[in-house]
Formats: sequence, C-alpha cells, structure tokens
Amino acid sequence: MRTIGKALGVLIVLAIIGAGVLWLDPSLRTPAWVQAQVVGLNTGVLPVDRADWGFLKLRSGPAGLDALETLERHSPRTEVRRVAAAVDGQWYEKGHEFPCSFVCEDDGPLDHETRFSELRLPLDGMTLPRDLLPGQAIPQDFWDDQRFHLGCPMPPKKWTRSETCTLRMADLTGDGHPEIIIDSRIDGLEDIYVRSVLHQGWTVYRQDKAGWTAAAHIRFREVDDAASPDAAPHVMTAPLDILWLDGHAVNFFCGRCSGSRLPTAGAGMAAAAAMAPRLGQVPRLYGGPVPDSLIKALAARKILPSRFDGLAARDASFIMPTTVTNPPACFVSADPSACWIIVADIDHDGRDDVMVLDRKPVYENPDLRMATLMMQRGGGWQVVANRTICAGKGEPSVAFRPSPWRPVEFDGRLYTPDDDDQTCQVPFLMM
Repeated sequence: MRTIGKALGVLIVLAIIGAGVLWLDPSLRTPAWVQAQVVGLNTGVLPVDRADWGFLKLRSGPAGLDALETLERHSPRTEVRRVAAAVDGQWYEKGHEFPCSFVCEDDGPLDHETRFSELRLPLDGMTLPRDLLPGQAIPQDFWDDQRFHLGCPMPPKKWTRSETCTLRMADLTGDGHPEIIIDSRIDGLEDIYVRSVLHQGWTVYRQDKAGWTAAAHIRFREVDDAASPDAAPHVMTAPLDILWLDGHAVNFFCGRCSGSRLPTAGAGMAAAAAMAPRLGQVPRLYGGPVPDSLIKALAARKILPSRFDGLAARDASFIMPTTVTNPPACFVSADPSACWIIVADIDHDGRDDVMVLDRKPVYENPDLRMATLMMQRGGGWQVVANRTICAGKGEPSVAFRPSPWRPVEFDGRLYTPDDDDQTCQVPFLMM
C-alpha cells in the first residue's frame, strides 16, 4: 500500500509541475489548453462564461482560431456555437482602435480587452421564417457557414414599425443553382412622414470554393406602404444587358443610387415636351430611331414618375424632395447637338429602351457626363434613372454586355445588385 501511495504522490507532483510548465511556457501550453477549452465547452463541463475566449482569439495563434471555427461550425451545443461566432467577430485586445467611416462614435483605443459580458450574441439564422418553393431546402453546408452570421438590420429609432427577415431561394444568375436570400422588410411610420413607408432589401448568398458568402446586396427604393400594400420583389426570367461607355459599366438599376431630385413631379416636363419633335435630330451612338411612342409621351408630358413621390411631411416647413428623376439635362437647351442617343432593348421585352448622354460635362469635370435611361414600364414611359458616369471628351465607345445577375422587379422598377466594381461611376446616394 505504501508503494502505491508513493506512486500516486509522485504522479500528483508531476502533474502539478507539468501544469505549471504549461502555464508558464505558452509554446507548450497552447495545444493542451486549446484542446481543454474545446472539450470542456462541447461537453458542458466548462460554462461559456468561464471559458478562456481571449486566449482562443488573441493568444493561441492559428490553433485557437481554428478551434473557434470548429466550435462555431460543429459544436453539439447551440449556445457554444453562438458565443464562438460572437467572439470571432467582437473580441478585441486592449488598445484596439476601430476604423472610422463617416462618423467616429468611439472615444479612442479600447482601455481593456473585450469582456464576455460585452458580447452581443448573433441571431440564430435557423429561427428565421422561410418562404420556399416546393422541393427547395436550405442546404446544411449553408448553415455550417452562415447560421450565426445572418444579420437582420434594425430600423432607425423614432419609428413605429414592424420588421421581418425571411429566407428565400431564387436563381439570380441563371445557372440553374439558386442563391439564398435574406429578405428584410421594414414597414412603419417614420417620424417625418404622415403615412407609412416600406423599406425592403435583399442580401444574396452564393456558394463558391470558399463556401457560402454574401455576394451581393439589393436595396429597393422606399415606397408608400399605403399605395403599395402588396409590393413584393420577384426575379425576372429575361436577361438584362448593361451599357458600357468607354470601357466603364453604367448600372442604371443600382438600388442605393438616386438620380437628381426634383421639387415636384412635373418639373422638367416643359423642356422635354419642347425637345420631343427634335429627338430625331439627336445624333445616335447606337441602335435605330427613337420610338414614336416616346416622342408622343414627351410631347404630351406623360412621362410617369415614381409611385413614391415625397410623402406628405408632418412639419409643413420641411419639404421632402421627390424621387422623380429628371428628363435628360440636355433637353433644357432644346439643342439636339447637346445630346447623344442610344437605342436598344436592354431588358429583352421586345420594346426599345432609350439612353440619353449629355455632351456637357458634369461638375465642370471634362471626364464626367450625365446619362439618363427611359423605359416602358407600368403602362407608359418612365425616366428610370440619371447616372453621372465616365465618358471622355470625344464621342464615347458603346457596348452592351449581359449582366451577371437577373433583374429583380419591385413596385414597377427593375433592380440589380449594387456592384462595387462599377468603376468610374458617381452615384447619387439615397439619404
């Protein structure tokens, strides 16, 4: 018995010495301590608020970061998976400085390492409602990649509103493999409006070699919720062509962009009406003659505005500008030589669309021009968008290329994802 007792004593002493060595020497401590955290968390022996999350995120190198990913993707405990996702994106060392975008709300570098109590646990995407067609199912590998990374944006304060996020699937690229969509919808009463406003947007996830990632965002323009109670986005089956000028893409369907705004829906119509009989004299860069129906619509001042036209404000001293876009700026001069015209059926609906390019530079910049798209939508011609784009001093080259995305229709307008690769395009941002 004495021999056994001595042996156990030696083992205990060796274990204490070994633990001390592991604690003092990080190179020896790291693998064992990382594994201890993983096993303890997965079995429930180690509570999530007692785990050494800072060690896993900041002080254990690749082994700790791999452990965080493994915990998030494969832990049998949902609570552990949520916390691991939060730690990966929110745990910072003392002295960390957050980059500023437009406004810096932080006081400066962090004066302490992130604490467990400061974590904001992410949404569990598997709890979101789903609107799927028969036979559609969200694949498991999507949940492995994105289950705790599906943000559902919160609306501004001072709203009486409701917010929903719904999972959908649709083939936005035409390759036969549906993308996964987070459809966020906020409708309610903003403090400056008399009536309720609907805001809606999509985040589109695609699968590539790296897994499922957020590949695109579509921001639909606000609409009057009372006038458009059943507004719902749907993916068009026809392809869409994108205009390229001097090698630069022009995205007329960017949801985060807005054209020049007018004080009233009828502004600019007089100039357009005066220009209508002279459209045939405008030099064409591409396509056939201007459709007679557009000439007649301009002459009769029947270019349709957006359905959301500056909802009545609560404060009479505050005038909310409309989202009606201008007719082409060059129409004001009533000079056909002030414009170029491009005619093409870009949405493949069997009807020509018309793009007008101003020759006069914008903002006195010789490389910037204003481009305007007019299409037949909603029973008549609409000024769809104004875009400030790059085009050199001379006559620009014109080309059309298929959009990598199918267009999405919402409340009578077409949208494509906001593309950060649209080089040399200067959008008017939505306020």
